[in-house]
Formats: sequence, structure tokens, C-alpha cells
Amino acid sequence: MKEHRSLCGTMSATFNGDGGGPDGLGSHRILLERHISSYAGAAGARRLLTIGVNPSKASHLKNDNTITKESKFARAWQMDVLIKANLFGLCSTDPEGLLSVADPTGDPENLDAIVREAKRATIVVACWGGPYGPVALHRLVTRRALQVVCALTEASVQLHVLALTKDGIPRHPLYLKDSSTPVLWSAP
Repeated sequence: MKEHRSLCGTMSATFNGDGGGPDGLGSHRILLERHISSYAGAAGARRLLTIGVNPSKASHLKNDNTITKESKFARAWQMDVLIKANLFGLCSTDPEGLLSVADPTGDPENLDAIVREAKRATIVVACWGGPYGPVALHRLVTRRALQVVCALTEASVQLHVLALTKDGIPRHPLYLKDSSTPVLWSAP
């Protein structure tokens, strides 16, 4: 596992794997961090953790559309730091890519990293979207989401969502209004 930081120190990402990910980095991204305000490094900095399904193209050097949208939310909610975690670590622009590898989670420490960052966060937003088709992908995501939700519940972390799908799944932030605000979520 290797952490990469931008020169200005306001963006970082932790990758592992074979170099097949964004910018030639690891094929799996564990965490992504963006400093939203000048208080990001201060004690008591307000931290937003968002949990998506899997990383796309964002790295320590650039944002993708989801990170850009989540950064807007972080600013609107007066957060100092945005941390992005995902149910799966595999970097893929299409969630169906999760079905093409033996271990889409990519690192046994992924769950530990999610729980660790959730305990440090001011607010934790579940936003993995779905439902996903084909059926095998939907099942894979549902099983992993349950595993993550159970671990966070066991760690006494309160989960929030921005909205739910008709199936009760946390909606992906990219398709929500910029004025959306987090609400407490009791996962089923």
C-alpha cells in the first residue's frame, strides 16, 4: 500500500495493487482525502467521510465528477476535510468491473480503514447508489454493504444518507441537488 500526496499537500490518496489504476497508480484505492479549508490540519477539524461503491478516476492529483460533487457538499456543510472510502477498492469507471476480478475489495485493510476513518469523522454519509444489474453485481454490492454497515454499527458510528432509492439504498451523490443535506439513516 502506498500513499501519494500532491505537492501542495491538500490532496492525497492511498493505493495498492499493480499500477493499473488512475495515473498509473495501484489498481485499488483505499482512501482519498481532500482538504476543503485551511483548518484541515488543525485539531478538531470537521471531517466528512463519504462511502461510495468503488473508485473511478480520482487520484491524489485530480478529481472526478463524484469527488467534485462531494467537495461541494463538504464546503456547503462547513467541513474542513473530505475523506472518500468505498465498499470496494477496485478502480473502475463501471461498477460491473467488480465482477471481472477475484477480489474487488482489493485489500484486507479496506474495512479497517473505513471504520477507522468513520470513528474520526464528524459525519459519515453512505452513498453507494444502486441497485446494480446484473443480478450478480447487485448481490455482491448488497453483501459488501451489509458487511460495512454491520462493522460501522458495531463501532457505534452513526450513518447518514442524502436520499434513498425506492429500494431503500443510499443514493449516489452525483445525481442529487447541490442543496442536499445529510439525514440520519437506520440501515435495515
